[in-house]
Amino acid sequence: MEGAVSDMQKAWHLEQIPYGSEQPGILRGFETPFTMVNLLRFRTGQALAAHRTSSTALIAVLQGRVMVASGTEQAELGVGEAVLMEPDETHSLQAMEPAVVQLILSPHPRHHTLAETLGIPPAVRRFPPVL
Repeated sequence: MEGAVSDMQKAWHLEQIPYGSEQPGILRGFETPFTMVNLLRFRTGQALAAHRTSSTALIAVLQGRVMVASGTEQAELGVGEAVLMEPDETHSLQAMEPAVVQLILSPHPRHHTLAETLGIPPAVRRFPPVL
């Protein structure tokens, strides 16, 4: 297995993620037919307002601390901590200090977007899609 790591493509380095002026900076990472991975870089106080996605979202903190809120619950997460958001669960994030968050969405948003366009109700959506 010698050389295996050197043969892998290095997709990103945390310092490559730009800061956004108003919103967190976003770096699109990996995409497969099943999953999308993004990195978000926050300045202290920057936030993602309450929103939802029809994907399951895994939010993992790589640097700093963030407050994640969903409904009446909230949790402060630090390096190495993560939270799983179920599909259609409204949630928000706010950086308590400079932070980098890894966001993994599954299934890939393009699949359920197509399902929405075709009028397939959330209760019967499956992956891979059965159309």
